[in-house]
Amino acid sequence: MKKFKNITLTLLLTLLLACTACGKNDNAGDTPSGTQKVESSETKEDTDNTDSGDDKKDADIAKDFLSKFADIEKQSEELKNSIENDDLSQTDYNLKSGDLYTLWDDCLNELWGVLGKTLSSDEMDKLTEEEQTWITDKDNQIAEAGKEYEGGSIQPMIESMKGAELTEKRVRELIKLIPGGDKFASAGKVEETDDSSKSNEASDSQNDLFDSFLKGETEAVVSDKLKNSCVMFDIALNAGNSFGIDMLDSINTLCEPISGKEAKISYTRFDNPIRKAYALAYMYDVETTSFTIFYVISENDGKLSIDFVIDAWERRYPTFNKYGVVFDQGSNGAGAHSNIVIVPNSDFEYVTLYEEEDNAAGWNFYDENGADIKPISDIMNDAFNSGREDIADIIYTQIKVNGSKYYYYQKDDITQDMTDYIDGLATEYNFTFDGKDKADEEIEKYAKELSADSFYNNEDFAEWKDL
Repeated sequence: MKKFKNITLTLLLTLLLACTACGKNDNAGDTPSGTQKVESSETKEDTDNTDSGDDKKDADIAKDFLSKFADIEKQSEELKNSIENDDLSQTDYNLKSGDLYTLWDDCLNELWGVLGKTLSSDEMDKLTEEEQTWITDKDNQIAEAGKEYEGGSIQPMIESMKGAELTEKRVRELIKLIPGGDKFASAGKVEETDDSSKSNEASDSQNDLFDSFLKGETEAVVSDKLKNSCVMFDIALNAGNSFGIDMLDSINTLCEPISGKEAKISYTRFDNPIRKAYALAYMYDVETTSFTIFYVISENDGKLSIDFVIDAWERRYPTFNKYGVVFDQGSNGAGAHSNIVIVPNSDFEYVTLYEEEDNAAGWNFYDENGADIKPISDIMNDAFNSGREDIADIIYTQIKVNGSKYYYYQKDDITQDMTDYIDGLATEYNFTFDGKDKADEEIEKYAKELSADSFYNNEDFAEWKDL
């Protein structure tokens, strides 16, 4: 995929301005990345005096461009709709967003050629200086947009979408300068991504599908790829069944809530690059304990689907970052701290990226089968029973990634002597600790396979609103 088309902008524009001073006659042409050549030798007024038919010719040039522009708008909308609504692989998202950027980049180049034939030399010289500033600012904004996703599989998509947005906006600004172009200046105009107030107004509008769901006007369908991580209650969500917000109250039939205390519903909107996604939080009290059930809902092909459900209480407290990543934290029931990270993959199916369990010496790691906790548990117990005071605060970590387990240990003020002692115990059991770097490397590798590498560890958490 052609990611970006770049040339030495400053040098090109400087040479063009030099040509103006020399009086050479350079016709407008097409060059990449909005770096347009300009007609800058003879003034437009001079050529108008020598050829009375030029006015008609220039009007025809503008008319021809505007006749093509309607088709460009149509192609742009088709690409945007596909990127927003189609269930694509990350590679296809990258390719289509690149096509969208190229479409508007080529359009800008052609428009620049039209301007070179319809504006005066002085007007084009001034516009060229403005364009040089715009190109620099555009490149900076593209780089900034992709910075957060650097090295990730969605970085090309994020950068291409930002480039397409800025270039389309520039086209609609410049098209007003040619005869008949005013009517295209605002048609389908894109909103600036940094205008959060306008963005929120749009997403909360009556035409928003999720907004209709919150009002009880639309239902979601349970996905056949639903990941149900509820533990305390068996939430019956069968694939293909419809689910409306009024059905949340049916949860109360599973238990005996506190009399007279109403449940609370909150919601959030994720900023996931794959598709539009949201979450509901249904909070209620049973006796002395508060419970919350979270539902993740996404939009695809004009429909809503429930993709993930998880419950929370005093010993389990899942949180969501702004991309919809779930950090399922709490106790595993055996005295250890557990952290499970669950991510939406390129198909927006929720997958466990890794399970992390921290334990102090003297505690065994939790294992459903009871078969895989040795020899690590023996090493931990030997260390605990060694009588060494400096080893009591060692924290051992087990991380499960894509079917494999990795172990390491750590302490803030760990000494080389302590490290040698623990590694020596491990040698007696023919065991070697993997180390944190190895575990992190495997997590990053698996995150890339799931197309979640750019947002799985982001700590910008979702903001919730009461319904």
